[in-house]
Formats: sequence, structure tokens, C-alpha cells
Amino acid sequence: DQSDDATSSHLAQKVAPSSFRARYEQSIPVSMTGEDFSRQYGDHGDDVTRLDPGTTYSVRAPTEHPVSENFRVRMFVQLLLSHKREHGSGNGGGRWQQLLLQAGGARWWDETAPLLGELMLQSHASYGGVGLGSEGTDRLVELAQKQSPSLRGAKITGGGSGGTVVVFGDASRADAAVAAVAARYEAETGYSPKLFRGSSMGAFAFGVLHVTLDRK
Repeated sequence: DQSDDATSSHLAQKVAPSSFRARYEQSIPVSMTGEDFSRQYGDHGDDVTRLDPGTTYSVRAPTEHPVSENFRVRMFVQLLLSHKREHGSGNGGGRWQQLLLQAGGARWWDETAPLLGELMLQSHASYGGVGLGSEGTDRLVELAQKQSPSLRGAKITGGGSGGTVVVFGDASRADAAVAAVAARYEAETGYSPKLFRGSSMGAFAFGVLHVTLDRK
């Protein structure tokens, strides 16, 4: 179908997961060789990478991931904002930590933290399904799950450089739980994870860097 929202470059924003499954999923091959792709579609539109004719590439999972991930991110934000709407909090700089730790939010935390954690775990599983995960980050997420309810969720982030795992949990108990995860991981692998806490507003506050290739 070349006339509907499936042709948009903003597929993830325009197609809901339910619509993707109902309308598009079965028409997308699970995998395809580079040779078959080039024969059917020509150039793949990326000047940085190349298609290897003899390699079989996953197609369906990488197509589905940004669709479902967009939905998860939007749901995650709305769950966080529900605390602000319910308790009138979050005026001190807008950081998510302030939304989560306001007095009177115990019931909200008990009800919502498991949902936030599950969204993170779903995101991690979906990313791994694309083939971009790693054994190390998968194991860290598994160990974090064993620290429930102190830790509610975990997921890979920044996977392009080997991976960092972001962990979400109860501020009063998270430090000890994360330390236990790190100790267990070091005992199993011999590698000591570097731990840091807090977050940055990142590109939202500082913008992004555009890189142009010089082909001279």
C-alpha cells in the first residue's frame, strides 16, 4: 500500500502497535538476504553502510521495534505525568526524580512503579529481538529483576558503544540493590561495572550534533 501512513518516514509516530500487527506485520518478511533486498528495492538509502549480498538480515523485528518503542516511551511519560496531575508536584525544575519522590505519592508509586518497570523490560526485550543487545547487558537486566521490589525495571541504553544499563527503583533501597547486582556480575564475569546515578536532560536541553561526511 503506497498511499497510506506506512510510507511515511515517521512510521513509528503514525502507526499504533495494534495497527502495525493488524495491517503490516504479515506483509513484512522475517528476514531477507542483501541480494534479495537489492534485487527488489535497489539502494537501501544509507551512505555509511553497505549491504552484503550473502548476509541474511532481520527485517520484521527492526521494523516493529520503533513502532512499539514509540508507544512505550509515550506511555512512560504519561505515567510519570499522572503523578504531577494527581499531586500537583514537579514544579522544582521538572526533573523526573522530583515527580517520583513527592510526599503523599506512596500509593501512586506502589501502583505505577511496576508499570514503569515493565515498560523498561519490554523495551529491553524488543531491542534484543532486533539483534542489537549483548550478553553482558542482558545478564545485568536479569540480575536487576531479581532485586525486585527494590529495583522495578532495567533496560539497555547507549548500546552502540557496548551498552549501559539504566535501572529504575525505589530511591531509598536502590543503591544497595544496584551494588548487589554489580557484585554478582563481577563475581560471574570478572568485570566490575562502573556505577553512576542521576541523569541529564541530554539532547532535549543541549541539542544534537549534526555530522557531515567530507568525501574529498
